Amino acid sequence: SVSVGHMSLLETQGDTQASNLQDFLCFDSDVEDFEILEQAQPEEVVDESKKLFVDAWLLSLYGDSPIPTYEVNASTINALCKVAALSQKRERRCQLLLEDTKQRTIEYTAERTRLASLVKSLGTPPTSLSEPGQRQLKTLVSLANSLELKNVQVSSYLAAMADLLAQKQQGAAELAAERKECETLKGKTRFCITEMAQANKMLEMFAEERARNTVRLQDMKMAEPTWQQKREEYDREKQALASELVKTGVGQDLTHSQLVKLANEAKSVRAKTEPLTEKLSRFNNIPADINLAKHRITEAKERLQVLEDRFDAGVETMYTRSAASL
Repeated sequence: SVSVGHMSLLETQGDTQASNLQDFLCFDSDVEDFEILEQAQPEEVVDESKKLFVDAWLLSLYGDSPIPTYEVNASTINALCKVAALSQKRERRCQLLLEDTKQRTIEYTAERTRLASLVKSLGTPPTSLSEPGQRQLKTLVSLANSLELKNVQVSSYLAAMADLLAQKQQGAAELAAERKECETLKGKTRFCITEMAQANKMLEMFAEERARNTVRLQDMKMAEPTWQQKREEYDREKQALASELVKTGVGQDLTHSQLVKLANEAKSVRAKTEPLTEKLSRFNNIPADINLAKHRITEAKERLQVLEDRFDAGVETMYTRSAASL
């Protein structure tokens, strides 16, 4: 079975190599020659040697048939010379290809004859194989073609299978790395989607806040004339209160801290006068020197009244200033 498979494999590889060699010999160089031919520049004077070369080529090409007439000038002769050189080059390549094909045919025939005689000597010609054997033989041939084996020895199969297994393991490792990278990218994608959703929510919140601020700004613009009118009224009231302060003699340097200080002083004076008043009430029934007692009481009341007036004036001033600033 192995020997018959080897013969089939030799035939398949021979056809493939001959086709590749033919493509290599007859296509690539022709393209280059045609590019060179297209780039050729015509000469002004006809070269006699080129004309003789073209005539000899046309004579060998047509033989006994009449040669078609053509215009004899520098451009035509130059183009025909290039075509003749290209044709002779292709003929040489075809000759080499033909000789190589014949040589390979001889080699493959000899190898097939040798293997056929070997199979026949073993007593197992291909015609004696059973149908399962022929299927297995075809399977081996297909496997050899798939593994691109140069021979069908068991070691070649094992080496090719080992290489294929190594490639499979390497592919599995690369696939695992790709899957890991995909999982990483999926995680990053989910994170980006979450961040994008949060960003969209923030944008919606900003849009709503902007709409509210726009409405508020419009309301403020609509209320601006009213605020301007109130400002003018407050300015007039401020001027009126300032003139009243000037009339009352209260200085502009009166501050809240000073009013608090005066209030504390008034409280301390009240705290001092209350015990005196209590003591004085004990002596109200005593008729001795009542005028002097009345005089002291009157002075204390006057001093208390002055402090209260100063405190009330300070409070009034602070109220007026706060109302003016609003």
